Amino acid sequence: MDAHDLEGAGAAIHQLAMQCMNAGLPGEVLAYPFHVRTLKNLLAATQSIGRTRVILWVLMAHAKRLNHSEKWVCDEMDFEAYVAAAVSDDIPKSWQRFLLADLECHEQIDNGLLDQYNERLTRFD
Repeated sequence: MDAHDLEGAGAAIHQLAMQCMNAGLPGEVLAYPFHVRTLKNLLAATQSIGRTRVILWVLMAHAKRLNHSEKWVCDEMDFEAYVAAAVSDDIPKSWQRFLLADLECHEQIDNGLLDQYNERLTRFD
């Protein structure tokens, strides 16, 4: 990440955290520091404010469409940070491999895990 990629990072993180808190998603409104920490972790992994912003916007749209909470959005930002930190140059292929590996690490796969897998699989369609 070069200085250009970080230009305005603090203001962008603040703005994105406020968007999360004011999104009107069901469930508890999470504290501002929780959102800031989650967004900073995602930014550290993506190395790009623009990519961080796009991931958050996609997650927020997905959450609204599926009636998920802020907590779900933050959990999925953590998942996306793990993926971003682990992917190769071929992001779609690496992302799909990581998604499958995440599913396979569970001893028992139930409907909830399959729903989560399918939600993640269609996130960027």
